[in-house]
Amino acid sequence: MDGSRPNKPLVSLAAAARGGDNDAMARLLAELHIDLVRFLRKWLRQWRQAEEHAAEVAQETLVRVARGLHSFNGTTNGQLVTWVRSIATNLATDRARRTRDEWEVLVFDEELDELTVEEPELSEWNEDDTGGSQGRRVVLRLLHEALAGVDQTGQALFWHRLVQGDDWVQTGAAVDLAHTAAKRRYQRIQDRLRATVLAQVAELPPGEAAAVRRWLARIGVSTYAGPP
Repeated sequence: MDGSRPNKPLVSLAAAARGGDNDAMARLLAELHIDLVRFLRKWLRQWRQAEEHAAEVAQETLVRVARGLHSFNGTTNGQLVTWVRSIATNLATDRARRTRDEWEVLVFDEELDELTVEEPELSEWNEDDTGGSQGRRVVLRLLHEALAGVDQTGQALFWHRLVQGDDWVQTGAAVDLAHTAAKRRYQRIQDRLRATVLAQVAELPPGEAAAVRRWLARIGVSTYAGPP
């Protein structure tokens, strides 16, 4: 179901389903499911347990489609596919925001990317020692607070670079920017977030600040925030 087939079958199924034909709804959702899983596997390919996430988001999407099919006003298969994929994309984005521990640290220092991929380093993220785990938790909390102030375009830049693994041309196209402008904006936001978090470290209670500095030093990140 790529939008290149004759238009009538899928849009006809959608029209019949809107009219209360349960068999048409079941057939439509079955057709959509094939495309959704393939699309989401690619879209979520950088996630751990990508297959599981793709299957779950596909099911969530089909539920939304069934409930909201009355709002679809397109007349072609391509329009239907685009509408369904936009629902899936929004759901996947919401899922990413609910699981920010998977990628927020990458915004702080992109060199930490390997920590989310290589199993040996992952063990460091889950250490039982109080200092290491406490330091990581505090950094994530500070990042979460700082990221709340990033606009939608900035959030999309991080999503496409850090979660989807898109190159700069793809990332720029996704946010309607030239690839050079997208890269500059990404780096400016990253620098601002880094400076914000490091400045906040100085305001932490002594115990938390010491734990953060120890954890950052262990993963090779300087806590020097620059001159005031």
